[in-house]
Amino acid sequence: MTGISIVKSTSEVGQMLEQVFGVSKEELLQIVFAAAAARADTVPNDPRNAGGQFAYSYGVRATRDLFLAKGWSIDRTDNIEATKNSETGIKVVFQNVDTAADPLFEPKAISKKGPAAKRLVAQGQTHLFADMEQEAQAQINATTWFLCVSDDGDEVRAEISCPITLEDGQFCGFHTRIFLLGSGEWENLAFNSDEYELPDDNIEIELSRK
Repeated sequence: MTGISIVKSTSEVGQMLEQVFGVSKEELLQIVFAAAAARADTVPNDPRNAGGQFAYSYGVRATRDLFLAKGWSIDRTDNIEATKNSETGIKVVFQNVDTAADPLFEPKAISKKGPAAKRLVAQGQTHLFADMEQEAQAQINATTWFLCVSDDGDEVRAEISCPITLEDGQFCGFHTRIFLLGSGEWENLAFNSDEYELPDDNIEIELSRK
């Protein structure tokens, strides 16, 4: 097994996103903006964890808005909200994390992942690295990727990455990390947000009785 691959140069990021997911960096940043806008919509009277809930819900929605338009489908296997490419088997899961796009630290999920998530990640591992010459092709088939977004209120960072496994509810190593939004980049994007289609300021929260 080779070491972790960090992809962060503009050309390499664009090439890999197109190869693996058929999307551009700008399209994925739409999802990041949707999650950040939803988190920012909280008010003091909301529950303490409302920001994370809003970011997750609208992050999942924006992920599906993007990928379903490209022929992907909703996947809820084992009650995990994912979006799946039926041709390649690739799944994308939106994830709130403590930090993202930091070469020194791997992202950690804000809410620990359960056994179902560990199984989901493990399912793709049998196809990975079976033959070193097929590593590049194997990595883009039947794997689960997490769109990791961190938001501390001042800075937003993001990456889309393929974990090796989960241990104690947290990611434990990554095959590949593709950096989308690193340190110091959020402020410039925020000031030039006209380039992106931001969600409506009046976010409507859907409620239903259990």
